[in-house]
Parts: sequence; structure tokens; C-alpha cells
Amino acid sequence: MTRPASSRPGGCSTSRTRPSTPTIGRRPGTPWTATSRNSPRARRSRSCASGARCCATSVASRDPFALRVEAGLRGRGLTLRGFCRAAGLDASFFSKVLAGKRSPPSDEGMLRRIAEVLGLDAVELIVAAGRIPAEWSALWDDAVLFKEVHARASTGGRVTPMGPIACGRRPAGPRRPPEPQTEILPHKGLSEELL
Repeated sequence: MTRPASSRPGGCSTSRTRPSTPTIGRRPGTPWTATSRNSPRARRSRSCASGARCCATSVASRDPFALRVEAGLRGRGLTLRGFCRAAGLDASFFSKVLAGKRSPPSDEGMLRRIAEVLGLDAVELIVAAGRIPAEWSALWDDAVLFKEVHARASTGGRVTPMGPIACGRRPAGPRRPPEPQTEILPHKGLSEELL
């Protein structure tokens, strides 16, 4: 019978001990480690083509802002720290943004600087961060434009452009003459019969 590590001579309860069941693929006498070469954690850290560990967070994060920033980092060949130095950001904070633990910056100027450093379209990055760029101020002023953009955005862009009828205007062209109105007279026969 095997005694616990704390009751063995020279044993310590906090030291790592070998598991009681043999591990397949491990040679006898080799020390047991918590993370082997083929563990899921080790495979995940080696799965990135560039060798960086950034992809471990991108798999879990489906945030459009994070996906665009990570694509920009890969496209420019920048590390997160190098990018943060160039953009004037805190690397710890921005790491949490990419992991989905914090919201993207809300300042439009900061988002434009991020897009500039990464070589991305600023408006696309601002929208991916959940903000409305200043160039789109017409959306607040023009209700028809807002409805069209909303219809396209909510259906994934499968809406045809809104014509003049959908916008509340009639198309130019010949008009049909109005139909003659027929006079509707009350029928006395049925009502008198029922009385």
C-alpha cells in the first residue's frame, strides 16, 4: 500500500508526487509533470503559426474588434508590446481587451491611432469597437438614411436599395386617372323585410 507523501520519510505534502496509476507514454523513472508535451495546453501554445501565444486568446474571443486588431498585428508582424509602445497604450490593459475581459477604448482618437499603427481602416475599426464614427453623423440627421442602414445591417446586407416608394416619395411619370367613385346607397329592401 502506498503512503501519502506527507507520511513518507522526507516527504512533503506540497511536493509533486507521481500519480498512482501509470501514465501511458511515460518511461518508468521519469518525473511526472503537470504539463506534458502533448497536453492540450502545450498543443495550444504551439498551434500559432507565428510562434506567438496570441492565438490562444483569439480562439476563445470572437469579438470583431479583437479579430481585426489581431489580423492587423499579424499583417504588420508586430508583437503586442511593440504595438502598444507605438500606439501609446498600456500593454496589460490592451491584452485584456483582446481577451474579451475589457471593452475596447471609447475614445475615437485612440481608435484612429490604433487603426493607423496597424494599417487598418479607421471607420471599420471604430464600428467594430461598437462606436459610431464622426463621419456618420448624417445617420442622426436623415431618418430615411438611418432606416436604410438599419435595414441593411439587421438583415446582413441582403436588402435591395430603397426606392422612392419605400422612402415615401412617388415615382415621377404618368399618373393614372382616379377611378370614378361609385355612390353606395343603403339597401332598404332587406332592412324593411327584417322588421
